[in-house]
Amino acid sequence: MYIGLDARTLIGDRTGVGNYLKNILEAGVFDGHRVSLYYWPRSGRSLPTLDIPETTSVRWEPVELPFVTALLPYPLGVIWWVNVSLPRALSSDNIDCFFAPNFVQPLWYNGPSVAVVHDLAHIEAANTHTFAYRWYLRIFLAATIKRANHIVVVSQHTKQDILKYYDVDPDDIT
Repeated sequence: MYIGLDARTLIGDRTGVGNYLKNILEAGVFDGHRVSLYYWPRSGRSLPTLDIPETTSVRWEPVELPFVTALLPYPLGVIWWVNVSLPRALSSDNIDCFFAPNFVQPLWYNGPSVAVVHDLAHIEAANTHTFAYRWYLRIFLAATIKRANHIVVVSQHTKQDILKYYDVDPDDIT
């Protein structure tokens, strides 16, 4: 199977989602598959060294933003990258499944997908996030939960929160 991953969180200062993605890649979760790690190449950021099993075929795929978007503020650039630039790359590469480790999948990607939801802190602890980030997740996470073929959660608590706030079949959540 050919799997495409949003690998932006592996680049630069790695936080929780980036560490999660690094750990599952190195643990061999995608063992035996072809994997493309899609990222937004921004100046001064180098690709990390990963200790991925030899039976996993991995390649880094830079996905640039169009020149006309260069003047967009960073958050709008991210929204453009995820929803326009990334799905174009996924489509041209004919991936079999998209893996979204960071809550959201592209709105304009219609292929099979698996999304990871780490928490619903933007709802459960709204004061810990900016208004803009809460808005972003309310729109894009809701669309992802509705459209993803499967949702992976990191805890039963997160699964219960998803079932509380979204209309989703419990069997579609692991």
